[in-house]
Amino acid sequence: MKSKTYEEFVEKFKLKKTTDDCYTPPPQIYDAIKRYACDRYQIDESKIIRPFYPGDDYENEEYPEDCFVLDNPPFSILSRICDFYVQKGIRFFFCADADRVWQ
Repeated sequence: MKSKTYEEFVEKFKLKKTTDDCYTPPPQIYDAIKRYACDRYQIDESKIIRPFYPGDDYENEEYPEDCFVLDNPPFSILSRICDFYVQKGIRFFFCADADRVWQ
């Protein structure tokens, strides 16, 4: 049996999620959001990309012509991300507040 001290020691080395981590919603929630966005904004589902995942750099992602970003970006830099997409002419729809809703 592992001691409490050992567990505490090991725990401090585990990666902790922060507000900048991207949380992926359960498939049924993401699918519902995707259906809503596609219906509401006439989005071709085959054009949707998801460039946000821990450790990745969305600015260096390959964005195909006429793509549509439907994802859950880091909240702390949301305005910078929005500015980037607006300047590049990339359409997007973001899910927000994943920490409280999807975890």
